[in-house]
Parts: sequence; structure tokens; C-alpha cells
Amino acid sequence: MPDDYAYINTRVRIMRTKLLDGRSLDSALAAGSYQEFLRVLTETELAANLRDTTTEQAGLAELDQALSRNLFDTARKVLGFADGDAKREIQALLMKWDLVNLKTVARGIITGRGADAILANLIPGGTLKPAALQAAAQSTDLPGAAAAIALSGHPLAAAMRAATQAYASSNRMLD
Repeated sequence: MPDDYAYINTRVRIMRTKLLDGRSLDSALAAGSYQEFLRVLTETELAANLRDTTTEQAGLAELDQALSRNLFDTARKVLGFADGDAKREIQALLMKWDLVNLKTVARGIITGRGADAILANLIPGGTLKPAALQAAAQSTDLPGAAAAIALSGHPLAAAMRAATQAYASSNRMLD
């Protein structure tokens, strides 16, 4: 399937039919309670990602995590359709979110935020695997976070290492 944009486009169009339709969206918005809202969503393609949101203690944070997982899974699925130049182009688009996430990790570590606070602010739409982001967020310093990203083999690992070295020499985040 080398660079077959028509194939990728067709697969994405098929995936689009599985998005919330107008009727499901109206039903969800008209729900009288959070539980009813979740019930409506569990009758859609989102059901597989919503398991953790149906417990009694679950709230908006669990719903946000479920929707984030769905975004990551969808991005990975689209990458799976592509090959060659098309795959590299899709990865380049998704790496915008990787860069945002790496900045969030770096800022969180520099300002002394805990791993939970850092993880809560990440956007799971890029190409970095959640385990690599989690390992980086749990690091106590920037070199540890850069090493965690380097272990993932991600293309932005070298930039993260360089940014870490620049920060170490200047103590300024913008270097």
C-alpha cells in the first residue's frame, strides 16, 4: 500500500461514518444526568474506551481520559493505513502534539509539578507512546525525561536532549 492516498482517504471516510451522528449527539446533550449521558455514549463506537467511566466514582476526569485514549487509538489506526511518504506526512502532522507534550513535560519538571499533574495536561494525539510520555513525566529531572524519550526511539528525542543541555547551561527554558 505504498503512498496510496485514495486508500487512506477511503478508510478515513469509513471511520467518519462511525462518529457520533446528529441523533446520538442530540440524545447525549439532552441527557438529564451524567449517567444517562454516559449510557448514550456507550451505545456508540466510543464504548470500548468508556469502560472506566461507568463506575460509580467516575467523573469528568475519567471521561476525558477515555476520549483521550480514543483519540490516540484513532491516530494510531490512521497511521496503520499509511505507508511511505503518506505515513511520514501523517506522522509530521501528529508530531505537533508530541512537541506540545514534550514542552509540557519539561515545564512540569522545571516548575516542580508532580507526574500526575504533568500527565493530566498531556494531549494523547501524537506519535509518542503513552508509556514513553508517562516515563518522562515521572522523571525527577530533565536529563531523565530526555533519556526516557530517547529509549522510545522517537524522532524528537535528539531535540529533547539538545533542549535539556541548553537549559542546563543557561537555566532558561527558551534556549
